[in-house]
Amino acid sequence: MYTRPDLAREPHLDSDAAPKASNRSTTSAPPGAGVKREALLVLLVVAVAFVGFGFLLEAGKMPFSKHSDLVATHLSLKYAAWQGLESGEGLPLWRRDMISGGPALTHPQAVYLHPLQWPYLFMHPAHASGLSYWLHFLCMGLSMLVLGSVLGLSPFARMFVAIAGMFSFKGIAIAHAGWLPVLPGYVSAPLLIAGVLRVMERRDLLGLALLAAAGSLALLSGHLQIPYYLVLFLAAYLSWWGIQRVRASAVREAVIGFALAAGAACVALATAGYVLLPFAYELDLLARSTGDYGFLQSEGAYAPHKLLTFFAPEALGTPLDDSYPDVSLWEDVAYFGALPQLLALFAAFAAWKRRHAPFLVVSFVLSIVLVFDSFLLRALFDWAPGFSLFRHPGRFLFLTTLFGVALSGMGVDALIERFTAGNGDAKPSRIPAIVAGILFAVTMYEGATLARRYLATAPIEQVVPTKTGFADFFAGDDEIYRVAPLQRAAIHYGWAAFYDLEFPTGFEPHNYSHYQQYMNLLVSGRVVEPEPIVWMDLPRIRRWDLLEAMGVRYLVSTREVAKLREGVSLRSRLPDQPAFAFYEGMGTATLFIYEVAGARDRGVWAREVVSVADGAEAFRALANHDVGRTTVVEVGAGPALQVPIPDAGDTLALASLGTQSIEFDAVSAAGGFAVVSEVWHPGWSAGLDGEPTRVLRTNGAFLGVEVPPGSHTLSLSFSPPGFGPGWTLTLGGAGVLLILGVLCVFSLRARASQ
Repeated sequence: MYTRPDLAREPHLDSDAAPKASNRSTTSAPPGAGVKREALLVLLVVAVAFVGFGFLLEAGKMPFSKHSDLVATHLSLKYAAWQGLESGEGLPLWRRDMISGGPALTHPQAVYLHPLQWPYLFMHPAHASGLSYWLHFLCMGLSMLVLGSVLGLSPFARMFVAIAGMFSFKGIAIAHAGWLPVLPGYVSAPLLIAGVLRVMERRDLLGLALLAAAGSLALLSGHLQIPYYLVLFLAAYLSWWGIQRVRASAVREAVIGFALAAGAACVALATAGYVLLPFAYELDLLARSTGDYGFLQSEGAYAPHKLLTFFAPEALGTPLDDSYPDVSLWEDVAYFGALPQLLALFAAFAAWKRRHAPFLVVSFVLSIVLVFDSFLLRALFDWAPGFSLFRHPGRFLFLTTLFGVALSGMGVDALIERFTAGNGDAKPSRIPAIVAGILFAVTMYEGATLARRYLATAPIEQVVPTKTGFADFFAGDDEIYRVAPLQRAAIHYGWAAFYDLEFPTGFEPHNYSHYQQYMNLLVSGRVVEPEPIVWMDLPRIRRWDLLEAMGVRYLVSTREVAKLREGVSLRSRLPDQPAFAFYEGMGTATLFIYEVAGARDRGVWAREVVSVADGAEAFRALANHDVGRTTVVEVGAGPALQVPIPDAGDTLALASLGTQSIEFDAVSAAGGFAVVSEVWHPGWSAGLDGEPTRVLRTNGAFLGVEVPPGSHTLSLSFSPPGFGPGWTLTLGGAGVLLILGVLCVFSLRARASQ
C-alpha cells in the first residue's frame, strides 16, 4: 500500500512524525533530498499562484468592487505613507485627509510595516494593490504548506491544502470586500496553528522561531479579530495539552513547552510594540470602547439558514448582482471549496485517530457553534478580555475554513491509502500521483473561476480618476482649509488624500469619542453620547459655528441645496464628475460646490474663554455657546483661564504644516489663547520658541495653547504616547526574530547534510 515517506529522516517542519513502513527501498535518502523536495513544493505553490491569480498583476489595473473598503478608505491611508516617503518626510505619524486628522503610522489599520504590504510603500498605492493581493494569496498557500508539514501530511496532501487554502472562497471574499487589514491576519493564522503545535510537540528552536514569526505577522496585521479568535482556540488546546502532560507525569515537557510559547509570545508582542503600545494608550478614547453585546451583534445574530452557503457560495444569492439580501456575503458564507469540504468530512470519520485530527474536528465544529447567539458566545463576551472590541461573531467562519482545509489534507492521505490498499510489496503505485493530480486540478479550477468572478480589476484611472473638474477647482486655492462632502458620493472619502483634500467626514473604524461627540453636536444641535460607529457623515448642519470653527471652507453636494445660511454661496456647478458610491459602484454626478464665508483659519485667537473641568462639561458648555465668540477650554482641576481680548494687530499665521507638526508665527500685544483646529490627542505637544508648554483640549475636540505677549514661534508636534518605547521594542523583537531565523538556517543545513 502507499505510505508517506519517512518524515523523521527528512529536514522539514514535521521531522517528529512517526516513521511508517514503506514498500520502497530502505536505503537512506541522499543528503539534501528533503530540502530539494521542500523547495520543489514551494516552487509549485508559486507557479499555482501565478496561474490562478496572475491576472491581478496586469499593469494599469487594480482590484475593484463596489463593496471595496480598499477604495473606501485603505488606499487613502496607504497614499499618506507613499506620499510621505516620496516627499522625503518619511512615514507620517499624523494624517489629515479624513475625520479632520488622526494617527497614521501607529493606526492599527495602517499596516505600513507588514511585509506583505510593503509594495504600498514603494509604489503608488493604486499600482501596488494587485501585487499586494497576489502576495497575500501566495503566502496563504505557503502558510498552509507549513501547517500541512507540522500536521505530518504527505507531500501530496500538503500541496492540496496549500492549493485549497490559496483558493478558499473565504480568502477571495475578503479580497473582494477590500479588507486590506484583515488579509494579513488571515494569512498568518495557519502559521500560528503550526507554531503552537510544533512548540508543544518538539519544543525546539524551529518551533520557537515559527511561533514567534507567526505571532509577529499576526499582531502586525491591521485587524486582530481573526488572530484573536484563533488564540482562544489555541489557548484551549494548550490547556488540554498541559493537562495531558501532567497526567502522564511529563511535567518537565509541559513547563518547557509553555516557556517556549511564552517566549515566542513576548517576541511577537515586542515586534508589534510600535503599534500595540500607542493603541493601548488611546484605547479609552475610542468610541468602540463603549460597545456592548448589541454592538457585537450589530448586524443581527447569524441566521441558521445562512449555513446553506456550506453547499454553494451563492446558495442564497450574490452581492455581485445584489441578489444576496444582506449584502455582506463575505461575512456570512461558510463555503471553502467543494472537494476540501468533502475531504474534511471524510477525514472526520476515516482519519479520526490521526495526530491532531481531534483538535481540528472539535475546533471546526466549535467555530460554527460560536457564530450563533448562545450562552457560550455571551460567556466569551463577558469573560474574555478584549472580546467586546470586535463585532460580528460570524467571522468565526474564517477559522472554520482554516480548520476545514487542514482536515481536508488528512482526508487526501486517507483517500490515497484507500486507493492503494493491498498493493503489498509491489512496486510503487502511480495511483497517489493520479489521485492527487485530479484533486489539484479540480480545486484549482473551481478556485480560479471564483477568483476571476469576485476579484474583478478595473483601469486605475477609472477607480482613482486624476482628471476631474473638482480636482482642478480645489487645486487653484493655495490656502489650507477643509472640504465637507454632504453625501458620501460627493467626492468619496477614500479619494481625499489623492486630491490633497481634508475632510471632516470619513470612514473610520477607530473613531475618537470626543470627535464623534463634536460632530454629533454639529449635525443634531444637541449633545449625543458616542457610539461604536464607523461612518462619520454630514447629512445636515445644525451648528454652523462648529462647522466654521473646523475651518470648513467648502461644501460639496450631489444636488443643489435650496436653503443654506447667509454667507454660504454657490461657487461652481460641475456636471459629469466621476463618483464612487459605496455598495453602488462607479458612476457620474453633478457636483455643487458652496463656499462658507465664515470659515476660520487653522489657528485663531480666542475672544472669550469658558473654563471647564472635563469633556462632559465641555460639551454641555458647547451646546449653550457659539464657538465663534466663546471658546471652551478644559483645565481639569486647575484655575480658570484669564484671556485678554485680542488686539486688532494680533496675528496667528500658519507657517508650516507637516505630517506630524504644525508651526505658527504668533504675534500678540497682550498675550492670548491660540485655538488650533487639529483633533485633540494626548500625543500632541507644544513649544513656544523651542520651550515646551502645555496643550489644552479646546472646544471638546481640538487644541489650544496659551501664548504670552510678544512675537513667538508656536509649534505643535505629534508623537503618540508610547511610540518611543514601542519602537524600541519593535527593533528589539525584529532583532530577535532575525537571530532565530539565522540559527534555524544553520540548524536545517546541518540536518540536511547528515
